[in-house]
Amino acid sequence: MNRRQIASLLPEVLRRTDQPGSPMRALLETAASLLAPVATELDRVHANFSARDARDRFVAMLARWLDLDRLLAEAPRPDAATGTGLPTGTGRLRELVAAAAHLAEWAGSKRGLLETLQTATGLGDWVVEDNPDGEAGPRPFYFRVTAPAASRPYETLVRRILEQEKPAYAQCELRFAAAPERDS
Repeated sequence: MNRRQIASLLPEVLRRTDQPGSPMRALLETAASLLAPVATELDRVHANFSARDARDRFVAMLARWLDLDRLLAEAPRPDAATGTGLPTGTGRLRELVAAAAHLAEWAGSKRGLLETLQTATGLGDWVVEDNPDGEAGPRPFYFRVTAPAASRPYETLVRRILEQEKPAYAQCELRFAAAPERDS
């Protein structure tokens, strides 16, 4: 609100004292300057609830509202480097928050597991094998996930996702693909 808008809310007797150099003018201008940050924040309040438009410090709170805090680092405070507690960074957390409703539809399924892993890490080439062969043949209620080599730095996050997103009755094994050889 500006000075004129605030003055319009006052009784007529006080509005008449709003003259250049008067104490009322100074008071109204001070009130307007104090309200300016509030007005700015109210003008963008809708952005706080959008995964892609929210300020970085608010994204972790959105994730907690959507029960994604189970994937965040277990430290009591967010990671200082990313500001979120998600090892892959704020951008990946934004994508998880944006996809939360879609991922919830597929929770506990192979598709849900793959999409959550891909969204959280930003990496493709995940392989999920249902009932892979063991020493005595196929292993029921068991699956094997082969993660891309580039996801190794995020192993803790990957394991947390596997534990949270796999069917409750199933066991899971995590393997990492071999890193591609570099040409010398």
